[in-house]
Amino acid sequence: MITKDKELKFAAESRQKIIDLIAGLENAPSDRFWDKSPNWLTKKRLAALLVEFENGLRSLGAIDVSAHAPCGDPHHEEKAKWELEGHAGYWRYVLDDGRADTDLLEGGELVVGGVVMDSAFDAILSGQASCRDACPCNPSKRAAEHSVARFFLWPHDSDSRLRELSALVLNLRCALDQADDRRPRSAIREELLYVLILLERLISPETASEHIDLRGVI
Repeated sequence: MITKDKELKFAAESRQKIIDLIAGLENAPSDRFWDKSPNWLTKKRLAALLVEFENGLRSLGAIDVSAHAPCGDPHHEEKAKWELEGHAGYWRYVLDDGRADTDLLEGGELVVGGVVMDSAFDAILSGQASCRDACPCNPSKRAAEHSVARFFLWPHDSDSRLRELSALVLNLRCALDQADDRRPRSAIREELLYVLILLERLISPETASEHIDLRGVI
């Protein structure tokens, strides 16, 4: 359950946006001229929702991070020292401002602005793509083609649910992929319903509407 009011407010507002988006998803009519929710429009709305969701995570303390698999630099693995959930020696991490894992490690922890940060290794793996983006091994030069994953860090806090909220980004990205032309709308609806269920479980074991009203956050 989400106990922090700011996180609850964010979850509640995101829940309503997803409900509204699902409500606007109509099955494709036989005559495309009368289609009120074509996939291109749904994709545009989903892209806007994803941007709003990620910005909301940032407002709660999440920080963008890129994780780089071995990039061709012979010293990549020995520099990959941050152990995230038992995994080290392969991925290197860099923030959008250029600060890398080697700059931020203190006593084995990744520390940003004096705050110990955390992430979710499995979620990072889910967002991989192959590219030639510069690795922190040599930030001024394009690397050989390698896997890069973009996700988030968040402050290590046992009372926070940023880990669970950040994981929903992956589902929203999946829904966005499902909105390509000629893809069935049932797949988009299914992914959004799954996000809605996960959000409601985070909000409360009660029905979400009852708990939001009780807490009076919106």
